[in-house]
Amino acid sequence: MVFDMKGAPFQVHEVEGGNPNVFGYARVSTAEQNLEAQLDQLQRAGCGRIVSEKISSQSVRYGWNRLVEGLRTGDCVVVVRLDRVGRKLDEIVRSVSELGQQGVHVRAIAQGIDTSQPHGSITLALFAALAETETRILSERTREGMKAARDRGARIGRPNVLDQTKRDLILHLSANGYLPSEIATAVKCGETTVRRALLEAATPPKQTKLELEEPPRAEIKATRKLSYPPRPRAKPKPLKQKRAAPIHGFKGKAPRAKPRAKAGKRGNS
Repeated sequence: MVFDMKGAPFQVHEVEGGNPNVFGYARVSTAEQNLEAQLDQLQRAGCGRIVSEKISSQSVRYGWNRLVEGLRTGDCVVVVRLDRVGRKLDEIVRSVSELGQQGVHVRAIAQGIDTSQPHGSITLALFAALAETETRILSERTREGMKAARDRGARIGRPNVLDQTKRDLILHLSANGYLPSEIATAVKCGETTVRRALLEAATPPKQTKLELEEPPRAEIKATRKLSYPPRPRAKPKPLKQKRAAPIHGFKGKAPRAKPRAKAGKRGNS
């Protein structure tokens, strides 16, 4: 039996006599391709329900998402080949790993891979290592290509909307009192681009890295000597003479001690 959901770009096939915990997934990239070969193999594999769709792996796969949402621990997903799960190797490994974390096994008929078996787990780990190596190689090639393009003088990134003629036109219209929105309509670009061009024209150019480099220390010392004459040296201050300490047995006049006050007599009260 085939259940065609209303407005859904996928179909659900119920297989009589199949295992209700085994789900099949069949996919082709274009509408002209045929799903019959995949459906026959999935039925012989004992699938109780099969989800099929005709859509590219680069688009949103509603049938695959609907199948994953209904899976429970202990279920098994069967595909004819692993490339039905994803387009790239890292995408396949990520999808199978996410299903494994939910307790769902994946089986590929053509490659003989079953993640419920030890050899299947080893194969998946090998695929993961290959996917990581492929990602690193692609990243390294991309960096090398960008470096080679910069060495040739190419600009990396989005192309400039404004050339020098349009920049001159923007400055001319702005000097004549036109608003940025009117200039943007005339030049056929965004108002933000016009404002950025006016700001760049009003901002003085920045110094290059070579201009900002510090001259050698010898040149700095020579410049300082020429521009700043040496200051006259200050005269040294005379040292203060310390008073000599009193000599023991000095016979000079000693200061008189104050007489000790005598106790007065008490008056008659």
